[in-house]
Amino acid sequence: MGTPSYRRDSSTRALFEVITVTIGAIVAATIVATPMLLVADPTTRGGFVGLFVLNFVGMALAGWAYLVYTGRGLEFVDIRWPTRQDLGYAVGGSLAGIGLIVGFGVLLWALELPAASNEVIVLIGDDTSLLLALIPLIVLFNAPVEEFVFRNVVQKRLYAAYGRTTAIVVASVIFTLVHTPVFAHPEPFATVLSLLVIFLGSCLFGYVYAKTDSLFAPTVAHAAVNVFQVAGLYVYLEFMNGEVPAASALLGL
Repeated sequence: MGTPSYRRDSSTRALFEVITVTIGAIVAATIVATPMLLVADPTTRGGFVGLFVLNFVGMALAGWAYLVYTGRGLEFVDIRWPTRQDLGYAVGGSLAGIGLIVGFGVLLWALELPAASNEVIVLIGDDTSLLLALIPLIVLFNAPVEEFVFRNVVQKRLYAAYGRTTAIVVASVIFTLVHTPVFAHPEPFATVLSLLVIFLGSCLFGYVYAKTDSLFAPTVAHAAVNVFQVAGLYVYLEFMNGEVPAASALLGL
């Protein structure tokens, strides 16, 4: 009788911790990035870059603070020189993620389904050059920080309490909920469709992380998917003179 009770307590505590660190990451990102709004217009190149970078710096600081506070320290961070297996999962995860985006984009287009636009697209406005500025920011800040927080901290913390498969799903639900505000849309169905892709992509990255126990492969896959979307959107807008396509709504930065 004691073991089931201990497992419930462990599960509850683990869930409480990851929800707390997630909220902390959001709050920290807001606190760190807000001063930029006071000194720069986020629709300008400098303001956009500064806001983007500081947002992820805040998230990273929250993850680091959690590791320090809980006594886990930097030893908890899964960074190592990539093995051949890591490289394989990085490539496979990248191709699978890009396939997911392309497939869902085609589905949206074929069925003429609505989708909510990421607020990053709104900030970019008519300045498509900001899309190019996004690419190094995705590689250096967006993908590494989100994988550190949501895979290495949140998902890994849930392993002991829920097992790896459930931990991937729970972490992906949390990841999706965090992205909900940036996909607000008058049509709820449009928001749901966009968030579904975010959830599936998160499950993919979570699976890659669980198979390698290294941040390298999921970070590469995450970065590759987002860079593919941004680069594709830039080419479409700049050289094909089109409006923002529905598929851009799947941009899960």
